[in-house]
Amino acid sequence: MKEKMKKVLEQMEFIECIKNWTEEQWEYFKATKEAVEKQIPKPPKRKVVTNKKTKQVSGECPCCLGLVINLEQPKRCDDCGQALDWKD
Repeated sequence: MKEKMKKVLEQMEFIECIKNWTEEQWEYFKATKEAVEKQIPKPPKRKVVTNKKTKQVSGECPCCLGLVINLEQPKRCDDCGQALDWKD
């Protein structure tokens, strides 16, 4: 899945070269590109063990910098939907 999303982004970068789009078309394109980018899992920033007994880890979303608590390794940020990769 991750590789497919990267290929989609590469194709979107090619499409970005089109210069005769209306402003509305560009807005849709940018929103679509952002949604595709959020499907590629990224590791949380500043991971910190917040409970040594349960080994609970917290971190910041790499996209919106919102707090993400790794109780059961959430796959997405609750605030912006960024896919998360908790592997070290």
